Amino acid sequence: MAKGRKLTLDDCLTNAAKIGAGRKPSEDNDRRDHGRHPYHKDVPVYWLGELNRSSEVALLRASDVSVGGIRLVCRHMLYPGAKGVVQLTRQAAEHAIVGIEVMYTDYIGDMRYASGCRFIAVPQELLSTRFMQGDGGVALMRPGERLARTDRPAA
Repeated sequence: MAKGRKLTLDDCLTNAAKIGAGRKPSEDNDRRDHGRHPYHKDVPVYWLGELNRSSEVALLRASDVSVGGIRLVCRHMLYPGAKGVVQLTRQAAEHAIVGIEVMYTDYIGDMRYASGCRFIAVPQELLSTRFMQGDGGVALMRPGERLARTDRPAA
């Protein structure tokens, strides 16, 4: 991506896919340098760890995305430090599984919370779950689907 040009939504999603795959992103994720883009979609999310632990894929509403993260809106509080994965859809209908970590949560009224999440590589503990295929591709996460570990070792 060229320096000095304004980043598009697709640039942000491409960058997120690189981060999720553990590769170096094309752009830094300093939120002061790049703006946010509206991304009003329901996105499948799977949480890891004690907080927000679930064996099912949840469907949360995204409100915007930037080079370094995504804002999720839901009816329950997401706790800072919680990690998981989100499935993003790029404009070319390509899907990417990207790791996320909750950085903050604000109550926004009407029984809803907005949580800022930064993009991270897919957590090591989730590399062997069923949405990661052996060839490095992703199988789509479906809301309500129960994810189980495979006997395949992490890549």
